[in-house]
Amino acid sequence: RIAIDAARRGGYVLADDSDFLCFKDVQYVALEHIDRLAAGKSVAVWSRKSLAAALGLAEPLVVEAAIVAGNDFTSHLTATDWEVEGLTDAIKRSPERLVDWLAEMDGAWRAPPVADNACVEFTRALYELEDLSRWPLDPHVDRHAQDGSPPRELAAHLNIRAPPEALDHLVDQLRRHLQAPG
Repeated sequence: RIAIDAARRGGYVLADDSDFLCFKDVQYVALEHIDRLAAGKSVAVWSRKSLAAALGLAEPLVVEAAIVAGNDFTSHLTATDWEVEGLTDAIKRSPERLVDWLAEMDGAWRAPPVADNACVEFTRALYELEDLSRWPLDPHVDRHAQDGSPPRELAAHLNIRAPPEALDHLVDQLRRHLQAPG
């Protein structure tokens, strides 16, 4: 939701999560720079496009790199799962080696399907800010599961979404800080 709001509003995401570098049309500021922002100093603003340029990759390969290297949804996959010639776990675990390996690929290269391909397709859809309704949240599970495992549903639903005017105010403040000289 944060990425969608930032992309829609042309705002920035101030966070400590490199996944935001992969989202389409999102401008990311690393949380470690919050003191510089508070002091009115300029900071680096990254996007998927600027990251791709810095790495010398075609922009779509940034998403594929995150998928292959492993993110919150694909980190369990090994090089063996990918069955791609030349891809080893040593390459997969080294960002520099993975970028070099991907730089040799066609800019339109996509990681091939794997046995657990839902996580790959979900990641692509997430990073492209597409509709995620194909991947519903955990289905309703009987609270008294036969195997004794805890329920996978929330005991209470939380709604922490800020009202749009509050988000607009935060975005405006961040814009002023990012445009401030220094």
